[in-house]
Amino acid sequence: MDFLKKLYPLVVIATVLGGLLALTYGGLKPLLEAADEREFERALKDVYASFSRYEVKTFEDKTYYVLYENEAVVAYVFRASFSGYGGPVETLTAVTNGAVARVVVMSMPGETPGLGTKARDPKWIAQFLGRGYGDIPLTKDDFKAKGCDAVSGATFSSVAVTRGIHEALVMYKKIQGDTSLGETTTSATPTSEK
Repeated sequence: MDFLKKLYPLVVIATVLGGLLALTYGGLKPLLEAADEREFERALKDVYASFSRYEVKTFEDKTYYVLYENEAVVAYVFRASFSGYGGPVETLTAVTNGAVARVVVMSMPGETPGLGTKARDPKWIAQFLGRGYGDIPLTKDDFKAKGCDAVSGATFSSVAVTRGIHEALVMYKKIQGDTSLGETTTSATPTSEK
């Protein structure tokens, strides 16, 4: 009986705190989602600064984005995440006319600062711009064979970025083969920053 007397207050406290946590999260969830959307739209602006609107589409259960400028398609953007040395490396790759137009590394929180994080350097990423499907290295040996340089000492981070680029080019090729197959569309315009 003494055990139940000691346990009862802990159960009550845990229940009350759990309820408060659920209420707090429920209230914050819309704000967190809006902040995530604004951050993503900022990343899209990094990929292609002058787009006026974008559409969210899916193909084979994968989401991608079509950017428009004055109602003309200017880029297809693909979001990918592959494991680097210390965790996921998330990229946005813009593809135009079958070639890499721009790459932005959105996050790489587990990569070694000053080493693995060099794989987000625009000068390093520039070597992939204008390259097509067969020109992107997927392994350490591929870098030399395809005339590219991996970040010295950070091969895992380099490969994570290039796999994201490669996946974007694969999806682009599939979409161009038959854009109506398994596709759904949602239109959106960028929100203003506040």
